[in-house]
Amino acid sequence: MIRTLIVGGDHVGGQLAVRLADVDAVQYLDDDPVDATEAGVVGREIDITDRRQLERVGLDDVETVVVASERDSVNLLVSQLIRTSFDVDRVIVRINDPRNRDLFEATGVETVCVADALARALEAAVMRNTEDPADLAAEPTARQRRSTADRSDVEVEVEDAHSVEAVDDEASATTGRTSRRRRRAARTG
Repeated sequence: MIRTLIVGGDHVGGQLAVRLADVDAVQYLDDDPVDATEAGVVGREIDITDRRQLERVGLDDVETVVVASERDSVNLLVSQLIRTSFDVDRVIVRINDPRNRDLFEATGVETVCVADALARALEAAVMRNTEDPADLAAEPTARQRRSTADRSDVEVEVEDAHSVEAVDDEASATTGRTSRRRRRAARTG
């Protein structure tokens, strides 16, 4: 049974499917699902705006659908097709323009705004004073985060400065990673 269906999104949708495949039964639908299928995720090439093609996929047992194309107009159409035509518990939609958030939320879907998420991630990176820009691209997969969390020998010392702690907490929540400052303090502490 497919629990999570990713619909559209090019590289974003493909990467999300790959990341979720470690912890969930995922399928990826797009007009070109090559990125995800090359990584071992079940992918199907379809026109995501065609109701009949979506019906053939079989969305009846799907719990969550993520609609993630690069165009808000397509995401609005597809999310409404899914909400009105299929019995899906949860629909999460990528929005690209923050001005469209109210419109999407009025239709009863959850939203994730790309501009807001990227701005938060970049702000966290700047506040971390990252020395190596390659660290920003090296986000861990769900499996890597899980294995790191399972290690009992990993300890992180909390610093006294509340402002640094708040920035680090937000960065950790956004990226799933501990700041360099905290890792360094844990090593030297």
